Amino acid sequence: MKKIWTLLLGVALLFVIMPLTAKTNNIESASAEIVKSIYEDTATFSTTTLNKDSFAQNQVDVLNEIDENSVEGATSNQANSFDTTDALLAGIRQEMIARKSEIELRLNGIVLTYADALDLVVEALVHTGVPKEGDYSRANMLSRSCYVSTGSDANGVYSIITISAEFISTAEMEREVDIAVKEVLNELNLWNASNYEKVKGVYDWITENIEYDYKWDDLTEDTNYYEHTTHAAIVRKKAVCQGIASLYYRLMLELGVDCRYITGMSTDITGTERHAWNIVYLDGKYYNADPTWDLGLTGYYRYFLCANANFSGHTRDSQYNTEQFNAEHPMAVTPYVLNVTASGRVNNNIAWVLDGDTGTLTVAGTGVIPSYRFSHAPWYDYRESVKKIVLSEGITEVGERAFHWCVNCTEVSLPNSLVALREYAFNNLRNLKTIQLPSNLRVIGVCAFSECVALTSITLPDSVTTVGSSAFSNCYALTSAVLSNGMTRIPNSMFFGDSKLQSVILPEGITHIGNTAFMDCGFTEFTLPTSVVELDSSSFSNCIYLGRFLVEEGNPNYKAVDGVLFSADGTHLVCYPPAKIGDYTAPEGTKYIDYDAFRGQRYIYDLSFPSSLIKIDGYAFSYCRHLGKVTFPSNITTIGSDAFRSCSNLKTVTFHNPDVYLEGYTFADCTSLTNITLPKNMKEIPNGLFDGCIKLQSITIPSTATRIGSSAFFDCDSLTEITIPGNVKVIEQQAFDFCNKLETIILEEGVTRLGWICIRNAPRLKKVVIPSSVTKVEQPSNTTSYLFDSCPKLVLYVHCGSYAYNYARNRGLSYSSTHVLTATAVQPTCTTQGYTNYRCPCGYSYSDK
Repeated sequence: MKKIWTLLLGVALLFVIMPLTAKTNNIESASAEIVKSIYEDTATFSTTTLNKDSFAQNQVDVLNEIDENSVEGATSNQANSFDTTDALLAGIRQEMIARKSEIELRLNGIVLTYADALDLVVEALVHTGVPKEGDYSRANMLSRSCYVSTGSDANGVYSIITISAEFISTAEMEREVDIAVKEVLNELNLWNASNYEKVKGVYDWITENIEYDYKWDDLTEDTNYYEHTTHAAIVRKKAVCQGIASLYYRLMLELGVDCRYITGMSTDITGTERHAWNIVYLDGKYYNADPTWDLGLTGYYRYFLCANANFSGHTRDSQYNTEQFNAEHPMAVTPYVLNVTASGRVNNNIAWVLDGDTGTLTVAGTGVIPSYRFSHAPWYDYRESVKKIVLSEGITEVGERAFHWCVNCTEVSLPNSLVALREYAFNNLRNLKTIQLPSNLRVIGVCAFSECVALTSITLPDSVTTVGSSAFSNCYALTSAVLSNGMTRIPNSMFFGDSKLQSVILPEGITHIGNTAFMDCGFTEFTLPTSVVELDSSSFSNCIYLGRFLVEEGNPNYKAVDGVLFSADGTHLVCYPPAKIGDYTAPEGTKYIDYDAFRGQRYIYDLSFPSSLIKIDGYAFSYCRHLGKVTFPSNITTIGSDAFRSCSNLKTVTFHNPDVYLEGYTFADCTSLTNITLPKNMKEIPNGLFDGCIKLQSITIPSTATRIGSSAFFDCDSLTEITIPGNVKVIEQQAFDFCNKLETIILEEGVTRLGWICIRNAPRLKKVVIPSSVTKVEQPSNTTSYLFDSCPKLVLYVHCGSYAYNYARNRGLSYSSTHVLTATAVQPTCTTQGYTNYRCPCGYSYSDK
C-alpha cells in the first residue's frame, strides 16, 4: 500500500497514561515524568516548510520559551471564568469541540503552575466516551501549546490558561460532519440493534462507501492535511487512515459502543509506515479493527474483530501497550466471528481475503489485478476452497490467469468499474453456471471463460469491442449467447466445442467469423447475415446437428445452394452441413472444396465430384465416417493435408490424374483402406500419408518418388512387404515405425539416407536389404532410440565393407554379408602362368591360379 501518514499530535503520545478516572483537583501531584514527556511532545509547526515527510519528525518545542516568572501581572478580566478544575476542564473540551484556535479560560481561587496547565491540556484530550471529545479531538488536531499566568483581584487569586490549538478541521467542517453522521446513523438504523450488529454495520458502511486517498501520497507538500480529517472520510468519502479510523471511533461512540483510536506502525508489502486503526469493545473484550485495510472488502474482512494473534502488520505506539492501558482495555485472545482462511495484499492498491465459512474470495481496491503468466495468484493454493469470487468497485482489470482453476466456484460478482478481462482470467471455473458481465466491460481476453463447463448462457454488453480467441470454448453446457453490438468480428474458436450451443444472436455489424468459431457447436440451422463478408475456414466444421445453411439476401460473398454454403460465384464449396442426409454430387463449376468443408459429415456414403474440381483443401472430408469410396476427376491437381483423415469406412480410392499432388497425412487413420494405387508420377510419399492405416496390406511406391516422408507408413499393421525403388534417396524418421506384421523391406540401389528410427518396433521383421548406396543413418545426440530397435528377428543383408555393414557390426545387429570382391591381376612370367587374386574388405580372398 502507499504510505499512510497519520497526524500524531505531540500530546497524543502520552495522553493515555492519565487514567480515565483521574481527579482533576489534584493536578499538582502529576509526576515529573509525565510533565517531562508532555513537555517533549508538545509542538507547533511551520506551515511554510512542513510536508508529509517532515510531519512527525520536525517538532519545535515552544514551551522552553515560556518564562515562568511572567505569571505576575496577568489580567483578571476573563469572560470564561470557572470555579473548579472540573468545570475548567469541561470548558477546554468544549472550546476544542468548537475548534477555537485561541482558548483563554480563567480558573478562580487556584494558582496553576506550568505543569498544572500541561496536565489540564492532557486531561482535556483523554478518552471520555463522548463522541466528539478525547480521541476524536486528538485525531483532528495538528498542534497545540499552552501558556499560564496568575494574578489576584478583589475576589482572590486566579489563573489564566491560554491554549493555542491548530486543527485540521474547521468549525464549519465539523458542523457538516455532524449532519453527515446523523444521516448515516439514520440510514443504518442500528439504534435497537445488538452491539455486534452496530460494530459490523458501521464497519460495512465504511468499507463499502469510502475510498483510500492515494493521491495524497503523491504530493510533494501537504500543508492543510484535509485528507486526514473525519470530514474527508464522511463528507467527501475519500480519506487516509486517520480520517477513516476517527470516523469509526465517532460513529461507534454515537451508537453507545466503546471504541478507541490507536496509532502506531504498519508493515505490509510496501514496508513499515505510520498508521491509525481502532479497538472496539464487544462482549466484555476489546477487538482490533482496521477499516482502512479492509476498504472494499465489504462483509468479508481480514482485519475486523481480530485478536492480536491474527492482527498481523500492526504495532501500537508504546502508550497503547502499557500495563495500565492493557488493563483498562483487555484484548480478546481469539477472533470474534470471522473465519479468515487466508488474506494478503496483491499490490499497493489491492487487498484480498478468503472467508473460510462461505468460501468467498473478495478482492478489493482500485486498479489492475496483475497477470500471472509465469507465476500464481496469491490465492491459487486455496483455489479449490473458493465458492464465490467478489471484485470490489474500483477494480478495472483482471489479469491473465488471475482466477483460473477455481473449480468449485459457483458465483462471480464483477464491478461496473471493470473494463478488461485478460487471458484465462476465469478459465476452468467448472461449476460456474451464470455470469453477469458489467456494462463498462470492453475487452474479453483469450480463453477468459474457456472450460467453464457448467455455464449455460452468456450475454456480452454492448460496451465489449474486443474478444480474444477461444473466449468461451469448451463450455459444454452453453446453450445460448447474445453478442455485443460493439463487435465486428467473431474471433477464432470463440465457441469451439460448445456442443449444446443452439442460439446465437449476432450483432448487426458483424463482418467476420473466425476460424473454428463455432466448431462442434449444436446448431440445427444457421443463417448468415448480409453483413458477413468473410468466413474463415472451419467456422462450422463438425457441427454434427447442423442440417442446413441460410444466407440473408444481399450478402455479397456467400450463397446457399440446397442448404450447402458456397461462395457467391459458386466456385468454392465453403461448408457442407454435417447433418444433411443423403449422398452428394457437387454441382458443375465447383473448383475448390474448402478447408474442413465436409468435416464430420455422418450421412454421405457415396460422393461425386464435378470435372471442374481443381483442389480439395486440408481436412475437407476428415471424419466422414461412412464415406466408402472416392474417385478423383482428371482435372484435380492438389489434395490437401489430412483431407480424408479418419474416414474409417473408406475402402476404395481412384486417381485419374497421374500428376496429382498429395499433401501430408491425406489418408491418415483410414482404418478400412486395404489397397491403393498411387498416382504414377508422384514425386514423394508425403509425411504421414498412410499413418494409422492398420488394414493396408500392400503398396507400390512409384518409381518417380525421391523421398518417403516421416511417419508415411507409421502403424500400418497389415503391411508385410515393401520394396523401396532406387530413386528414393531419403527415408525419413519413423516412416515404418510400429508396422507390427512387416517381414521384408528391400531397399534398391540408389537409396542414400535412412532417417532416425525410420524402421523400428517391427517384431516380425526378418529381412532388410540395405544397398551400398546408403551412406548415412541419422541419430540425434539427445536420444537413446536407434534404428531397428525392437526388431528381435531381424537380419540385415548388407555388402561387405559398406556403411550398413559397419553399422550392423558396431551396433551388434545380426547381418548376412555379400562379399564385394576386388580383382588384382598377376601377370605371367617366363616360368609361370598369369592369374587373378580376389579380395573382399571383410578379409575373405581367393585366387583363380
